[in-house]
Amino acid sequence: MRSWKLLIGLLAVFGLIAASCGNDDDEPAAGNDSQAVQPTEEAAAEPSEQGSEEAPAEPSDEQMGELSLEGLTVGVAVVGTQHFWDREAFQGAVAEVERLGGTAVTTDGGRDNQVHADNHDVFLTRQVDAVITILGDAAVEPKLEALKNAGIPVFGVDHASPHIVNNTGSDNFYAGSSAGRNMGDAIGGSGNVAVFNAFGEVLSFCGDRYNNWRYVLDNAYPDITVVEELAEEFANAPQDARQQTLDLLERYPEGELHAIHVACWDQPAIGVYEALNEAGRTEIIVSAIDAGPDTLSLMLEPNSNWVVNVAQQPRQIATIAVQNAARHLAGETVLPQSYVDVLPVKGAEQAAAVFEQLGYGDAPDVAPSGDAGIPVGELSLEGLTVGVAVVGTQHFWDREAFQGAVAEVERLGGTAVTTDGGRDNQVHADNHDVFLTRQVDAVITILGDAAVEPKLEALKNAGIPVFGVDHASPHIVNNTGSDNFYAGSSAGRNMGDAIGGSGNVAVFNAFGEVLSFCGDRYNNWRYVLDNAYPDITVVEELAEEFANAPQDARQQTLDLLERYPEGELHAIHVACWDQPAIGVYEALNEAGRTEIIVSAIDAGPDTLSLMLEPNSNWVVNVAQQPRQIATIAVQNAARHLAGETVLPQSYVDVLPVKGAEQAAAVFEQLGYG
Repeated sequence: MRSWKLLIGLLAVFGLIAASCGNDDDEPAAGNDSQAVQPTEEAAAEPSEQGSEEAPAEPSDEQMGELSLEGLTVGVAVVGTQHFWDREAFQGAVAEVERLGGTAVTTDGGRDNQVHADNHDVFLTRQVDAVITILGDAAVEPKLEALKNAGIPVFGVDHASPHIVNNTGSDNFYAGSSAGRNMGDAIGGSGNVAVFNAFGEVLSFCGDRYNNWRYVLDNAYPDITVVEELAEEFANAPQDARQQTLDLLERYPEGELHAIHVACWDQPAIGVYEALNEAGRTEIIVSAIDAGPDTLSLMLEPNSNWVVNVAQQPRQIATIAVQNAARHLAGETVLPQSYVDVLPVKGAEQAAAVFEQLGYGDAPDVAPSGDAGIPVGELSLEGLTVGVAVVGTQHFWDREAFQGAVAEVERLGGTAVTTDGGRDNQVHADNHDVFLTRQVDAVITILGDAAVEPKLEALKNAGIPVFGVDHASPHIVNNTGSDNFYAGSSAGRNMGDAIGGSGNVAVFNAFGEVLSFCGDRYNNWRYVLDNAYPDITVVEELAEEFANAPQDARQQTLDLLERYPEGELHAIHVACWDQPAIGVYEALNEAGRTEIIVSAIDAGPDTLSLMLEPNSNWVVNVAQQPRQIATIAVQNAARHLAGETVLPQSYVDVLPVKGAEQAAAVFEQLGYG
């Protein structure tokens, strides 16, 4: 984690970048006809022309419990309201203060950071009960410190500071990884990419976006090469990026560059988009992060080559900041950082849906993309035979995947030839010989280890295409699995929050170095801890056995507790799967150490049930969808057999689970009872 000193020193750029991620209309907001804007107690201005009245529904009273600001006064300071992001956040903060019964004292800095800073003096004079500070640079830090010293708690909206109680912002880990996946898929999993990354080394949120994007490319798309890194200027970003892109095209003629990504924001991407269209190089796709109404509109242009973006929710961010203030004033402890979901956007259809979802107005009708492939309803395996080999059906995950694959083969009119290895990897491997003998049309191989590789190679050499279910191999057409990047980062965030953002953690990580999907889960979990939770320390790494994993992990946990008496260990995470976590959970309950939370990844019905036990200390998990994974693998086989090109990797969404309430919801959502 970068030092506070460094972050504060760079907040000028940070605030301006975040604020620029939206409309570039320079028309001043009402009452802003000079830089020295006077504070008012008026409600926020009317919703902007983007239709912010239709923003996502507010949380229900049940969700919000008894939150109230009745009789309290909250200062809301915004650096300016000329830009979309700032205005949405400002209006959202004021609306939530008033919804909770409070009185808002508002100031607008008119895009002058010093005026914005000085406006905070009003809150000292008025002795407000709390302050929401929206964006701004280092000039505001002495003012925040003065408010803190006066006992007035401050809550940031995209403003990290040592003088605030809590900062609320976007889930930049997922923003980066989802942009990487969607961009990688959009160029077919291979090609040359250039990236604008001026701020990744100096602004933590930009670094999180870039680093997670780059991790996905480096680990999931070996045939994609980042050929150049460019540094956009902040001032006149679209114009600067436009010229740099025109220069870039001189160095990379047609066929030598496939995508340009802007790693931190999307205003430079406007210039990239303009340059590509000006030069007639629309075979190169545009990818970015922010997705305000202006850039979503460019994605909605006919035949747009801007196909990847990630939408933030500034109104929701500010709403949660106000709710955090209300919780704090009611005596509740709030975490130092709150994260708000981002919305990945790929293609015009998703751009239109997000445009309307976020209340930006009515999107134009968008025809389905010609790149979408054969509609699922038109896929067929009629008259074809598909082999389905599973390593075993004793465990839930394997059984669900196997049943899902067979059901989808039959739904598409095919005939399934099935084998079950009984949890013996060599038997599973040998079972593939049946498919050679039967000369099936395709094979679905589910799990397994290196023993199966010669069999997959033989099938490939015989012209029989193989499709993996959580089995990556150089001999298969496609592997389908979970979004393990998000699985890891969401587990890290939820575990970090569950222990209050500080404490000691032990982790079971036997397979991170030998199985790529385990490595992705562990590495992304660890990245979040290292970069967002500086007060959490990983004190021990343990290696669970595969055989009898619950029993082995139980004994290792009992031994661990001998080394860490009460108060010295706060969480135990199982990085790759959740069967060892059953033993961890049993050991903690057996030893009466339920102050230590359990965290894992997989969330089948057995482990979700443990999360649902009264006062369970198993509070974090991530649910996979094995039936859906196998279903998509079969659909990929059908597409391939119909002559369609399929990507080498398909990803299926995971469902983060935090606490019993979410465990119950996911248990029902996935049809477990």
